[in-house]
Amino acid sequence: MKVRNRYRKRALGSKWIVREWRQRMYRLLVADDEMIERAVLVQMLEEELGDQCRIFQAENGREALEVYEKEKIQIAVLDIEMPGITGIEAAQRIREKDKDCCIIFLTAFDEFSYAKKAITIRALDYLLKPYDEKELLLVLDEAMRIVDEYQTEEIRKTVTETTAGSPEGEGSGPGAAVVNGTGGDPMVETR
Repeated sequence: MKVRNRYRKRALGSKWIVREWRQRMYRLLVADDEMIERAVLVQMLEEELGDQCRIFQAENGREALEVYEKEKIQIAVLDIEMPGITGIEAAQRIREKDKDCCIIFLTAFDEFSYAKKAITIRALDYLLKPYDEKELLLVLDEAMRIVDEYQTEEIRKTVTETTAGSPEGEGSGPGAAVVNGTGGDPMVETR
């Protein structure tokens, strides 16, 4: 994903509309009790996605939940077996609070019971260690696309709710927001 032009202008009758393309910084959590594995993964992610993601770390499930709450994490990459609260338990608690958080399991455990629990939690993917870098990056790209879709839908709901009570209808009045989808990205226009 490349950074798009920050502003674009187009004529609409006699008015100019400025579209601001927001450069998104996705909030991504990496939770793994193996310090070296976590450090290597975070370094790779910072090199590959550092301009698109703020990356947070946790060394166990309890800490993962704290970081999730504090930073409003959108994408969580969780190991399954961690001391205290496991990755599965952390994912269940995250899912109870947030149906939209993208959860990805990255684990050395190739057991059907874990994969079944991941499906029940609605995890985006279940990857085995040692992971393939390209495969992980493709899964994270899909997670970012899903986050974009959720944000677009939230913006549409907000605009619809805001403009529903307006006597002039949607998009009327100074500063009214209009949402158009282009290429899956939300654009907010102000008049």
